[in-house]
Amino acid sequence: MAPIIGITSSYDREAGRTFLSRYYVEAVEAAGGTPFILPSVLSERHSEQIIQSIDGLLLSGGVDVDPILFGEEPIPAMGDICPQRDLFEISLTKYALEKDTPIFGICRGIQLLNIAAGGNVFQDIVTSIAKPLKHDQSGPRWHGTHTIKTLPGSKLAPSLERKLLLIPFITSPLTRWQKVFGLPLGPMMV
Repeated sequence: MAPIIGITSSYDREAGRTFLSRYYVEAVEAAGGTPFILPSVLSERHSEQIIQSIDGLLLSGGVDVDPILFGEEPIPAMGDICPQRDLFEISLTKYALEKDTPIFGICRGIQLLNIAAGGNVFQDIVTSIAKPLKHDQSGPRWHGTHTIKTLPGSKLAPSLERKLLLIPFITSPLTRWQKVFGLPLGPMMV
């Protein structure tokens, strides 16, 4: 039986709807999993039951994580936030970490994972670090914007043909870019 992979979704306050790009669903299915979309409007009390019901958790991309949740005041360059989604996903992620449920974070998802584990993020890459990489897409949406390096010995490294992977960066004009720092768990071997 295919593993059930819970995928977090985004929330549009103005339209009152949760949503998720079909690419997340298609990627999980192509990898042999059964995608299960998690509405971002759920309360934290559902977190434990959800984690007990899934085989893996995919934390999707989206708006910035509220800096109050990692002990900082918002800076002017910070983008949109979704407090309800933040609280639900942090609770969900903490249960997943406690139960050793596999977690894969994409963009906002890796930032949220780091925060849930006790780490931190820079609220805005451009104003927080010297020589930041370009983090908005100028080319076609499928074309990579920057590279990542896999860790030797990680589960991901042998499945890639090369050591550098070109990453497409899908952007929204409303989003600013946060960046992980202060890894509480050390480098994560994926």
